[in-house]
Amino acid sequence: MVRIAAWLVHRTHADPIVHFLPSNLAQRAPTHFLEPLVDHSGTERTFALYALDAVTPYPFPLWRNHQVFMRQSDYRFLLDGSANAWRIVTAVHETTSRQIEITLSTEATDLSMPTYAEADARYRQLGASLSRMQLKEKGAERVTLELGSVHVSLDIATADRIEMVLPRLVVMLERGLGL
Repeated sequence: MVRIAAWLVHRTHADPIVHFLPSNLAQRAPTHFLEPLVDHSGTERTFALYALDAVTPYPFPLWRNHQVFMRQSDYRFLLDGSANAWRIVTAVHETTSRQIEITLSTEATDLSMPTYAEADARYRQLGASLSRMQLKEKGAERVTLELGSVHVSLDIATADRIEMVLPRLVVMLERGLGL
């Protein structure tokens, strides 16, 4: 897979036109690399997050201790080759693959991924049940949304906040239900 150079910046500095000026870019090495996993639409995509060597999955302990973990709405990714800033919709530590999967949406569009409050209201409105189960692997759990015969789950790090996971699960559940 092709990995894309990415810069994680505070939203106040998320102007791709300024960032990608040749004079500025020469001074800045990428902060991360992203590998495309799923293209939900032309404006929303899920990526695996990689460290600066573009080979090593970004370590979850570093992500958990990064200021963006607690204030993701304050940060944007600027992607090499993209004229848009990308906001973090969800960030989930997938314990099976040991990768952080980040869903990003372009700033120029409405988010098709619901906010946590919208996702919380939606799964309750649907009558779905939410469960969390500790996995044998230390520090890992499975979060599941279930409605009838449709079950969607994500294996995540126990430290992941439900606010980061629930919107993605609700979208997966709605797609599974054909909504």
